[in-house]
Amino acid sequence: MKKLQFFYVLSLSAFVLFMSCSKGSTGPAGPAGADGAAGADGADGATGPAGTDSVLYSAWMPMNMSDTITTSADTTYYQWFTANAITSSILSTGTIVTYLQTVDQNGDSLIFNAATALTESYYIGSIYVASFPPAASNSAGYNYAGYNYRFIVIPGAIATTAFKGMTQQQLQKMSYTQIASVLNIRGNNSNIPAKYHP
Repeated sequence: MKKLQFFYVLSLSAFVLFMSCSKGSTGPAGPAGADGAAGADGADGATGPAGTDSVLYSAWMPMNMSDTITTSADTTYYQWFTANAITSSILSTGTIVTYLQTVDQNGDSLIFNAATALTESYYIGSIYVASFPPAASNSAGYNYAGYNYRFIVIPGAIATTAFKGMTQQQLQKMSYTQIASVLNIRGNNSNIPAKYHP
């Protein structure tokens, strides 16, 4: 009889224990946690190609001037540059700025406005530069062979916003350092898209 009672108590205890350990219904969701810290910025993407209304500039191109002798025995030095970034729109409303680059006796690079040394003529797709002799007869212009030449083409819309209040003549007199800083021109290479090349 005692064994039967003991077995009954043991079975009841196991049943109560089983019921107390069984899984209940899911409780309500807790509050959302705080946002985590922002991740690091990704790397900048590659620079896109210049658009149709962008500032375009050539590489530094070597001067390799030809010469011609006039009937008065004067010598003029001249050179043609291909400049397909110069369109009819640029000629009518834009600005073209040009520079000469050389190296002095100390090995320092010197850059100055080409218009101060050369007579320049702009055409659709090309630039003609010349160094004429002084007024005296039987004289010669200066041969800038060994120098480098660079042109910068600024559409009218950009010229009026980036250089507000400045005339075309004032733009063409700006130093290379000034204009390169405003227009973010870096390095020695051209940014002229392939569509402008023949």
